[in-house]
Amino acid sequence: MGAWMKGEDVYLMSVGDSHAVLTHKNEERWELGMISEEAIVKEVDDNGNHCLSALQLTLDHSASVQEEVHRIRNGHPDDCLAIVNDRVKGSLKITRAFGVGFLK
Repeated sequence: MGAWMKGEDVYLMSVGDSHAVLTHKNEERWELGMISEEAIVKEVDDNGNHCLSALQLTLDHSASVQEEVHRIRNGHPDDCLAIVNDRVKGSLKITRAFGVGFLK
């Protein structure tokens, strides 16, 4: 996982099974653009007030995610074994990783 901040913008690079999560106290306001409300997890204090929120900013790169399976199959249309048993080439669950050259 890599992150870079420039001004008010945050740029993330995610591979494998790492996640970027943004948390904040609820008195702050978020302007998150394309991120859906369903992705926000809220912690509640003893009085039932939302005191902290967390938002997962990145998606899993896993053979369990249909978008990733489609991306790999579309990128390798002549390889019917690109995804086998929910794994890249039958061995790796994550779909994006460094250092696995034999699977590229």
